[in-house]
Amino acid sequence: ASDRFASVSFDTDGSVTGRLGARLQGETTINGMALQPYLKANIWHDFGGTSHVNFDTTDISTEGRSTSFEFGGGVIAKVTDKVSIFATGDYTTNLGGDKRRILEGNLGFSVKW
Repeated sequence: ASDRFASVSFDTDGSVTGRLGARLQGETTINGMALQPYLKANIWHDFGGTSHVNFDTTDISTEGRSTSFEFGGGVIAKVTDKVSIFATGDYTTNLGGDKRRILEGNLGFSVKW
């Protein structure tokens, strides 16, 4: 992209991300509705890769090597055999390096056909 002052371009090198994790899931029934609560924990490691932003002739590079810990949980409610609703929440923080904390949640539904 460009305007009358400068051109801007983006480029990323490939990177590889690894995950080691566990998930503990249960199952119960409330008022005839199947519920599946779960907890999860993951360690994520990005083995590297460099992102580039170019402003005219100036290249700004960012290396993506990092390790993070993610902890979360959620519940899946099976409304019917084909329809379910879910709620999730996750917290992620880095293990060393610059401080990074991510808090996220999702609500949704799933339909099988």
